[in-house]
Amino acid sequence: MAVKRAEAMASPREDAGEEERGPSELQLALRNLMRRPPALLSFLFILVVILWAVLPGLFSPLNPVVQDIGLSLKPPGFVDGQGNVYYLGTDEQGRDVLSRVIWGARVSLIVGVCAVFVS
Repeated sequence: MAVKRAEAMASPREDAGEEERGPSELQLALRNLMRRPPALLSFLFILVVILWAVLPGLFSPLNPVVQDIGLSLKPPGFVDGQGNVYYLGTDEQGRDVLSRVIWGARVSLIVGVCAVFVS
């Protein structure tokens, strides 16, 4: 038994220059994220908001600044005569709330990124 141990210590490893690597920090973080469903759901929600902020024109159903006083304070899910659906309703000036939220996410993301760079 002592002979086998001495032989094992004496024989050089084939990959002597390389150490065995464990999982990277990113792999560990992703593994921990997958084990926690609420954290994964929150992460996906944040990704959706960032995607909205980066590409608001693709997701915004209507123009966020067009006003129509006739559509003032309509409830969520309201459909006007042209077939436009106001998923979150309208505000006091008749603007689509969902479109305003999507375009507002862009401004919020820019402010947050600038604050990080300044600090």
